[in-house]
Amino acid sequence: MPMNIEILEKSQKRVKLKLIGEDNTFCNLLRETLWSDSETEFAGYTTNPANADEVIFILETKNENALDAVKKAISNIKKSIITIETSFKNLK
Repeated sequence: MPMNIEILEKSQKRVKLKLIGEDNTFCNLLRETLWSDSETEFAGYTTNPANADEVIFILETKNENALDAVKKAISNIKKSIITIETSFKNLK
């Protein structure tokens, strides 16, 4: 199932997203990637017990645009996956 994203709140330094079709696997990766950015003030999420495929993700930044920070983190995750994939393809 593809992920759908709804923006529940958005300001310069805070974004609250509803991720539909995702679970802890992706959200933990996104949270950890955001925490590696020195601009991150808070990154976390909650799951909906009634609907395991629905996650509320919140990011607060020091100065960086919060939505841009999420996009940058996702781009970094994609780059890491490509690097890992290339490494596995080169195994002999």
